[in-house]
Amino acid sequence: MCHRLGEDNVTSVEVDPAVSQRADEALEEAGYSTWTVTGDGLVGHPRRAP
Repeated sequence: MCHRLGEDNVTSVEVDPAVSQRADEALEEAGYSTWTVTGDGLVGHPRRAP
């Protein structure tokens, strides 16, 4: 998604803080600086919503 939409347009939401951190690290290692937040994906992340 980062490649297709642009990394600033992608927000990853994960409920588990450890998984969120691993995802953020993996994305950084792949060369993407995305928004990775810990929270409930069902409610999204209002600050990053359109």
